[in-house]
Amino acid sequence: MNFPEINKLPDAIFWDWDGTIVDSYQFLSDIHSYTLRTLGKAELKDGEFKDYFGMERLHIFSSIYGSEMENAIEIFQNRVMETNHMIKPMEGIKELMAVLKEKDIKLGVVTNKRRSYVAKELELMGLDKFLPIVVCSTEASRDKPFPDPLLLAIEKAGLYPRNNEIWYVGDTETDLICANDTGCRSVFLKGHRDTDSLLSKYSPYISFDNYSFFKDFLVAI
Repeated sequence: MNFPEINKLPDAIFWDWDGTIVDSYQFLSDIHSYTLRTLGKAELKDGEFKDYFGMERLHIFSSIYGSEMENAIEIFQNRVMETNHMIKPMEGIKELMAVLKEKDIKLGVVTNKRRSYVAKELELMGLDKFLPIVVCSTEASRDKPFPDPLLLAIEKAGLYPRNNEIWYVGDTETDLICANDTGCRSVFLKGHRDTDSLLSKYSPYISFDNYSFFKDFLVAI
């Protein structure tokens, strides 16, 4: 873990969704395997989905399904809406959100996931009351890793990257690139990728293993 010495909380914290707020890596990997199986193709090998997790949505589908992308999207979307009640929040995230709300920090989500999925999952997990600002796939001119969706969320919050202390929390290289290119502080939740190489390449402002440690750090400021 890497926690800098700071004495002021940020004005806003924005979060990636899958793998950062919700523990959805295996859930999404399984649905891609289901989609491949439905199309008569070989399922993903164990751990193979980590190469796609967090990337721009259409890139994932074109890479995995090729010419059958359109059929795959329909099968995938239907399966997600049938089963996303099974997704669980990351351990400790609700407690952390409650603390941050009390401190009057602006909170929101910036994700490459479709709004229909995110809205339903926010409501199912009772997180919608903590995260009023939500920017999803295709709502900005470009999705992550480009800075456009995070800039849109910052605009919705009435803030400015140059004038305000803004953090973006994520668990993939896509998130680190987005935060850095936006001019925000990158906060990295160690997850499914090669953590050491990402830490070395992008030098996030904060890196942490779980939300219990992150909450304790923020409360102490």
